[in-house]
Amino acid sequence: MLMTKRYWIISLVAVIMLVTASAIIISKKNKTAGSNDMLPVALRTLKMGDGWGYEVLVDNKVYIHQDCIPAISSFKRFSTESEAMLIGNKVVDKIKHGHKPVITLQDINDTHIHY
Repeated sequence: MLMTKRYWIISLVAVIMLVTASAIIISKKNKTAGSNDMLPVALRTLKMGDGWGYEVLVDNKVYIHQDCIPAISSFKRFSTESEAMLIGNKVVDKIKHGHKPVITLQDINDTHIHY
């Protein structure tokens, strides 16, 4: 009687340990797989006749074509390539972190873009 009770307790503990170890391994695999499954996101600036714009590429395809400063009420291009790159990188960062690629007027003002 004592031996069978001990056998069941040991078996139960072993099963619990196996289930726990399996859950940990599966959890780690899912976290790793998620980061490797992301498509590459890149930025390229565009020289326009009277200023600059940018394109955000996802998996080497144009995802966003921005030929003017977003979020302002008038149509105006970025004055410099670095301004276009600053806002474009902000969009890329939002995409990479799973956020909507929305630029607000506050984003424009925070980066001191002249418009």
